[in-house]
Amino acid sequence: MQWDDSQYAGFSKAKPWLPVNSDYRHKNVNAQSKDKNSLLTFYKSLIWLRKRSNALSIGDLEFIDKEPGEVLIYKRKYGDEEVNVVLNFSKRHQAVNIDKEGKERLLLGTHRNEGEEVSLNKLDIQPYEVLIIGSV
Repeated sequence: MQWDDSQYAGFSKAKPWLPVNSDYRHKNVNAQSKDKNSLLTFYKSLIWLRKRSNALSIGDLEFIDKEPGEVLIYKRKYGDEEVNVVLNFSKRHQAVNIDKEGKERLLLGTHRNEGEEVSLNKLDIQPYEVLIIGSV
């Protein structure tokens, strides 16, 4: 684990038997903890959301689009709580229709602001974008 930007990336005071990664000065736990757009911060938010949501943690799983492709869409449902997850694995924009009227709230995403209203029947997904939409 690259902990910080100190010599040997904070892993040890002694010289490790393997060299540290060349990007350790910028990509480390200390730097990512301070960056609200970092991968570490995003994963912490995912864990927080999963702990808070019965739909995400113990809800039923239903794949919306069962065809293999570049976009994965699934729904998690528990009681009245429903969460839709949209993942674009491609380097291209994708048009997505979940076939549900109205707008839902963005719970977490990689390219948009939390709390933003999202229309499920007409989504333009950016390359490599992740959207977690619903109400918790």
